[in-house]
Amino acid sequence: MKGWVAHSTNDSYRMFKFMRFQAGQSFTLLARDPLSNESEIEVLENCRLGPADRDALVELDQQVFGTARIDWINALLDQPSTQFFGCRQEADLVASVCVRRRKQNALCLDAVNGRSVEDLVPLLNMVLTGLASHRIECFARTDSALHAYLLENQFSVPDFFQPIGPLVEWRKGATGNIGLSNRVLSLAWF
Repeated sequence: MKGWVAHSTNDSYRMFKFMRFQAGQSFTLLARDPLSNESEIEVLENCRLGPADRDALVELDQQVFGTARIDWINALLDQPSTQFFGCRQEADLVASVCVRRRKQNALCLDAVNGRSVEDLVPLLNMVLTGLASHRIECFARTDSALHAYLLENQFSVPDFFQPIGPLVEWRKGATGNIGLSNRVLSLAWF
């Protein structure tokens, strides 16, 4: 192994410092409780992605994250509780969001990828409208455009996360620039 990347909250950061990891970017958990009792999921049907969109998802993720994560995208597409949504300009996928289940029936926005923030905003607007009947959570890169967008759309830091956050990314060894682009706006979990 040439390098390591890990994430921790404030309660375990000493371990990473002891192991001589270097602190890097951070991610803040933001959440919004349901705004409605009625589902508007049908607004998302035109932007739903699936296995046929695998290559486009991998390409966009590579543009944002810095390396092709084919196995990771395949694993997410194979999970029945995970769904991708995307926005195209002509034939090109320019924005995508992975939505997956979290604890207590919340939904999490993961792998929020876009060629630009301008490409992402219309998709995020549709996703937030379509999922308005759910609690929505997202680990947004602290102080990023996504962080600001979510705060403007009634998201806030959950009480339990305030004393332990943010989630800090720790690196050790030859990790290169993978995952360090300013276009990385959120974490992407399994």
